[in-house]
Amino acid sequence: MARYELVALLDPRLPQEEVEALGKKLRWFFDDSALKDEDDIGLLPLEYAIKGVDRAYFLSLLLDVEPAMLEEIRKKISLEKGVLRFFFYKMWPKDKFFKFKELNAKLEESLSKADEISWEFGEMNMS
Repeated sequence: MARYELVALLDPRLPQEEVEALGKKLRWFFDDSALKDEDDIGLLPLEYAIKGVDRAYFLSLLLDVEPAMLEEIRKKISLEKGVLRFFFYKMWPKDKFFKFKELNAKLEESLSKADEISWEFGEMNMS
């Protein structure tokens, strides 16, 4: 077994119900023992347009699968019309699966603390 992260970009032109159904279908490609964690990141802008769209729903799945299974899974996913693009990333034992909303919250907290420190430092220099 090897650990992978699957990141799928789903078409934002689909109705929300179809996006959710497609996410379920992608999860269904893996049995319960293979799917270790997931992050439904949501709708984000793209750096460049893919198939005429500049946004996509991002779904990330943490998987333990046999490397030999990847080609079969790639074929299945590539047949799904609502998937704009997808990637498998090899995860090493030291790698962590980060969840977007948790990382974003930590970043906002860190930036807020940095602003407070910067403000306090500025006040100290003004005295």
